[in-house]
Order: sequence, then C-alpha cells, then structure tokens
Amino acid sequence: MSRTDEAKFADDGTRTSVEKTASKLKINHGDCTTSYGFANDKMSFDAKGKAYNEDGWISNIGFAAETKQAKSEWKASGSVEVKSPDLSGAKLGLNVSYSLNRVALSTSPNKICGLPPLVSVCANKKSLVFSGQC
Repeated sequence: MSRTDEAKFADDGTRTSVEKTASKLKINHGDCTTSYGFANDKMSFDAKGKAYNEDGWISNIGFAAETKQAKSEWKASGSVEVKSPDLSGAKLGLNVSYSLNRVALSTSPNKICGLPPLVSVCANKKSLVFSGQC
C-alpha cells in the first residue's frame, strides 16, 4: 500500500491538495498468477497462466483489464501464446493478442475502439505479421 499527497499552488497563492492511494495484491495459484490493483482513480486486474504444457507443446494465456470510473474509461486485453516441439527440424510459435478500450471523448463519448488482433507466426526463421490500429 502506498499513499502520496500532492499539492499544487496557483499564482494567487491558493493551495490545492490531492491524496492518492494505491495497493496491489498478487496471488500465485500454481499454474496461474493473478494481480489486483486498487487506487483512488482506477482498478486493475491481470491474470497469466499455463493452459497446456506436455509433450513439448507449451500454451499460455493471459487477460488484463483496467477501469477509471471517474473518467468513464476502460480497457481490456487478452493473449494466447503457443510454442511447439521440434517438428522434423522446424518449430512453430504463435502469439495472438486482442485489445479493446473505451475512451471518454468530448466529441464522441460512446466511442469503443477495438484493435484488430496482432498475429505473429514464426517457422524456420520466417515470420508473418498482421497488425492494425483503431
């Protein structure tokens, strides 16, 4: 837990004070790790875990989310990672992630931005990448 006090002084000599607090809780569940964050202006959650880990195949998944209630903003993302064993001299790696967010804007308060997934496939030192932005 942390606590900070910020003070701002205006040109006319007035002082405004803002107290900021933050705490973080991290839990290891064995194959999954979760993290919870609480602050005066936002809350966050993060989870990472092993989905499969046998016969040389490794698969990991992740999810993260954050919300700022006072600003009506939020964002969330998920990811999947797969690695293969040696497939007759070649190895396969796959990383897929997807993000969504809602940003409060004065011109469009209900704008929801969905970022297309970033896909990266690598085999035999060659790579293929698809990406996009909102």
